[in-house]
Amino acid sequence: PTMSHAPPHHHKPPTTYTILHPPTSLSPNTSYTASYFNALTPPPNYIPGLSRGAIGFTTRSDLGPLEKLSQRKVLERFREKGSDALKEENLYGEYTKEDEAADAVWNGIEEKMRERRRRKRDEIDAHDNSNHSHANAPIHSKGRDAKISTKFSDLKTSLREVTPQQWMSIPESKNSSIQRKKFETYRSVPDSLIARAQQEAQGKDLRSMGEARMEMMQGSLERKIGDSVRGQTNVDAQEYMSGLATQSIGNAEIGDLKRAREMMKGLTATNPQHAPGWIARARVEELAGKMSAARSIITEGCEQCLHEEDVWLEAARLHPPSEAKSILAEAVTHLPENSKIWVSAAELEDDPKRKRRVLRKALKVLPESMEIWKEAIELEDDDESARLMLKRAVECLPTSVEFALALARLETYSGAKSALNKIRKQVPNDPSIWVAAAQLEETVKGVDTKMMLTKALKALKNEGVPVERHQWIESAKQCEDVHCLKTCNAIIELVLAHGVAQHNLKKTFVEDANTALQDKHLETARAIYDTAVTRLPQSKGLWKRYTKMESIHGTTQSHIDTLKRALKSVPDAELMWLALAKTQFKNNDIEGARASLKNAFEHNKDSDLIWLAAVAVEMKTQDYDRCEQLLQRAREEADSSVIWMKSAIFYRNLQKRDEEKRILDAALSKYQDFDKLWLMRAQWEQACGSPEKAHSYFEQGLKFCPQSVRLWLCATKHQVDNSNIAQARALIDQSKLHCPSEYIWLMSVRVETLANCMQAAEQNLSRALQQLPKSGILWREQVRSQTGAKRKAQAVLSVRECETSPEVFCFVANIFWDDCIFSMARQWFNRALKLDYDNGDTWIQYYAFEQEHGNEDTLNQMLKKLEKEQPRHGEKWCLVSKDPKNFKLSPREILEEAVKKFNLRRELDRMSVQCSTYCTDTYIETV
Repeated sequence: PTMSHAPPHHHKPPTTYTILHPPTSLSPNTSYTASYFNALTPPPNYIPGLSRGAIGFTTRSDLGPLEKLSQRKVLERFREKGSDALKEENLYGEYTKEDEAADAVWNGIEEKMRERRRRKRDEIDAHDNSNHSHANAPIHSKGRDAKISTKFSDLKTSLREVTPQQWMSIPESKNSSIQRKKFETYRSVPDSLIARAQQEAQGKDLRSMGEARMEMMQGSLERKIGDSVRGQTNVDAQEYMSGLATQSIGNAEIGDLKRAREMMKGLTATNPQHAPGWIARARVEELAGKMSAARSIITEGCEQCLHEEDVWLEAARLHPPSEAKSILAEAVTHLPENSKIWVSAAELEDDPKRKRRVLRKALKVLPESMEIWKEAIELEDDDESARLMLKRAVECLPTSVEFALALARLETYSGAKSALNKIRKQVPNDPSIWVAAAQLEETVKGVDTKMMLTKALKALKNEGVPVERHQWIESAKQCEDVHCLKTCNAIIELVLAHGVAQHNLKKTFVEDANTALQDKHLETARAIYDTAVTRLPQSKGLWKRYTKMESIHGTTQSHIDTLKRALKSVPDAELMWLALAKTQFKNNDIEGARASLKNAFEHNKDSDLIWLAAVAVEMKTQDYDRCEQLLQRAREEADSSVIWMKSAIFYRNLQKRDEEKRILDAALSKYQDFDKLWLMRAQWEQACGSPEKAHSYFEQGLKFCPQSVRLWLCATKHQVDNSNIAQARALIDQSKLHCPSEYIWLMSVRVETLANCMQAAEQNLSRALQQLPKSGILWREQVRSQTGAKRKAQAVLSVRECETSPEVFCFVANIFWDDCIFSMARQWFNRALKLDYDNGDTWIQYYAFEQEHGNEDTLNQMLKKLEKEQPRHGEKWCLVSKDPKNFKLSPREILEEAVKKFNLRRELDRMSVQCSTYCTDTYIETV
């Protein structure tokens, strides 16, 4: 059958298949002819079986191959045959009579439907027109043209007459529909549950959290009353009551309180003799703010649990003091041997006499209660009464070490000795008794207690008591607290190395000493180091730490004595010899310093440092002939480049230029790789007015020492001084290849600034910070080059990038100084000094600040620190201290001279522009 229900002009008509079913059997009355009805031709559009629901199908093979037509071919066919021809010829095949019949049927159906819709619209329009009562109502069009928009055209036109005031007065439309209100109840979720939900997953919703909360509550209820059949419970009383005590009514929710109240009520009903249940129930009411209910509940609990101290104590806490006294009085009748109740009853009394009376009644009932004895003894006003009470306490408690030791401190020597002997016999395994006996002997007789403590260790060993090393060291610290230093030293000497392996001795000793220093027990740390160097006398590290501790925490004499002891054990430690001589020299012991250096020569003949220290001592005493002799002997016996350089400096300071030149020439013949010699030789030529010769020495020095930063800087400065900016730039470019230091980059920036090439200076500074982002001097230059708000922003950035740069911190202090914020300026100056006490430039800035805005106390305090630290480096500091005219000046005098020379009371903005007064003398003289 043909299965086509759509108009056939859209596709090729399918092939019609006629299925013939000849009859298989005929009745006798049936007449049979050759042309039966299935062989007849069917009428048009007849589809067999359609009325009974038989449906066929059409496949691609039935339709045949599809012709693919492009848009160009379709347009060509339109031009050739026209649009009318397409009605007769389908693009997919021939337009047959069956297609024409099908089109006619479908067109008839569509026309009928359009007529039906037209009649329906006309009826609606007629009904609306009949109900329209307005006199001036417009005649609406009927049929197809009648639209809703045309019915309100007059109203839309009348909107032109509406004024803005009338338009604004039109009320907003409201939703007047009747809606059923939904009442929702909300319950807050505990914070613990929210925190747990956040930990488990970020995407959980509140519903799942609420379900988890209910499950948790049900589980807790089941756990708490799960054993109610047997009359027992699983409630952890201490945990639950401490949890209730820490809560407040602001955190408690009403729903939780109701559940807790029901739970606790059921708990006390199932097991009325369980004291924690009554306490928890009362605290729930207390948490809810119902104190009367809480008191009635705890009173009922006291009746049910007469022999539970916690219930009575809780009742006393919940009631006012007047009622609490009667409650505890009744509790004492049921629990006369409970010390907590007696102590609580005494605490309720305000009068000390009444407290003492209550406690003495308690002692009659409980003479062996240590807690009651402590409270009674603390109430005594004078030592005699306390001694009598302690004596009675020791009789009642013969094994109490604490009372026996307290009695020994109040007794006379014989009484204390007797008390300690008694307690030692009662408790032979307690080390604190032996320590107290040693303290007693030292305090009264002042004898050495080492023998007694040795006996103590032996007796404790016989009793099977192990030597607890850390416990004994803590006992030594306690001895130091009571000023028993001999006992402290004896304990450390006897137990310090006990149980420590030989290879861990040094490390363990140092850790113990550091711990003692952190606990502010200097004598214990000194005893530890003393014992350590006795056991390890050849350890230079231990001696070094010992002497350093004495220099910081001890006196000058103790420092000198420790150094002498150390040099007897390690005489080849040249740094200790130098420290000893320096300490003696600072203490104005010139002869002692000379003697120490003389002894140092005997053990360290080839040490150039000792020779130079001897020269420095003689320079301070201004004995120049002796200095010259020492330098000559040093050049012969301990020949080194440093000694030759110091010899040249010596003659330069004395203005002996010829001798200086001779020394430098001789030194350069031996030590051509020592850059300072080349630098001093070139400076000698500069001082003589020979810039060309100085330039030649700079060139020779750079050949032998291409990695010397100071030599490149001095050579560049020499070219700048002679107005050879191009040569200076060339030297800077060469130096960046050999030693790209932050000082080289700073010199390049300043050279461009002097040449008035500000753009090149900014570029060089930017490149320098890219390569060295943590350089403090470069960031200082960056901040200095800015003005106004930009300078402060750059200062903040520089502090973040260079957290340990004293140059940056010092410049920030200058900014606060310029803004008249003096407290912050002083704070930042101190921070800069803590970072580097050896930076003299910070001291110069700080001194100028204190001179102007400080007082006498702050200035003297700063100068004391200066004398202690003795700075030697810094750009401006070295320009003053290395001047031959200033070699006799002290640090304070150098400080004053630097402040005068650089005129540090200046404006910061002018500093960045006129820095050429000293910026060319960069890091040249830092030796």
